[in-house]
Amino acid sequence: MSATRVADVVLVVNEACTNCIEHAYRDIEPGPILVQASHDHGQILVDVADRGVWQTPPTEPSTRGRGLPIMRAVSANVDVMPSQEGTTVRMTFDARPQTCGSRTT
Repeated sequence: MSATRVADVVLVVNEACTNCIEHAYRDIEPGPILVQASHDHGQILVDVADRGVWQTPPTEPSTRGRGLPIMRAVSANVDVMPSQEGTTVRMTFDARPQTCGSRTT
């Protein structure tokens, strides 16, 4: 994997963990953040899960709320799965070597 792709993975996983810290445990007792990663058929799958409370993103424009759009722009796929037990964010990254072009082509 290229250094750029590794940096993308680090950026997105960091953003998901930051969202857990800032949102999942707001106004409640802090809890765990669980990070699990695997490699499967040329893809890296990363789950970031919390046991907190899902906070619906605001619909009004503001200076906040850019985390998920950044995560979606850099990842091959992002699924947000809220439940009664907490929230899991599953991110998928292409781990196959790039042969030409840039990540925007």
